[in-house]
Amino acid sequence: MTLPAEVNALAKGMASALGELATSDATHLKMEKTGGWIFGADEIDIDPNTTWVVHPGSLRRGFICWIDSQIAGEEMALLSAVPIMLSDLPETGHKWDTQIGFDVRCMSDHDGIALAYSASSKGAQRAFKTLVAAILGRINAKEEAYWPIVTLESESYKHKTYGKIYNPKFVIDEWVTEAELSELDTEPEEEEKEVAPEPEPVKAEPVKRRRRRQA
Repeated sequence: MTLPAEVNALAKGMASALGELATSDATHLKMEKTGGWIFGADEIDIDPNTTWVVHPGSLRRGFICWIDSQIAGEEMALLSAVPIMLSDLPETGHKWDTQIGFDVRCMSDHDGIALAYSASSKGAQRAFKTLVAAILGRINAKEEAYWPIVTLESESYKHKTYGKIYNPKFVIDEWVTEAELSELDTEPEEEEKEVAPEPEPVKAEPVKRRRRRQA
């Protein structure tokens, strides 16, 4: 999947409001087999009501190779860059699977954490294709608001052999511009109220006693 030349130019000129995340160092987002979402080594649960902004410039596609549940190779490229060709990948003796990915940042919880998502399942690829098509639709329509704010959801179907299977679903709640995103990121500072100095306690004047005259 490649982007039109005009979209490539937009992607390259996109400011890094969220920053590019290196997939090897980033905290990872993933969906559990039960359809819930977690992140990090401690597998922290994500509230389904939280919202996340997807960085359009981080959309990427490539390949991953697994050997005995371990990653034997991973090659990813941004959609705005030259795509990786399967024929150029090294021989591992095992199959290379198509993998998609992108970066998100939480807009409503988790201290605004930024996460990297990647997956190779057919369901993840379909969800990715839907997300990319929506973003492309906004860009091709010359809309400035093409940064999607999404909720992380899942949908399921019943497999004859494996039972209930969950697939990721990225539900777009709204679109924002890069400028609007920057405004959302900036929390207004609380105005410092001028505190009036406390008045100094008034010292009571000593009572002067009148001396009685002697008769």
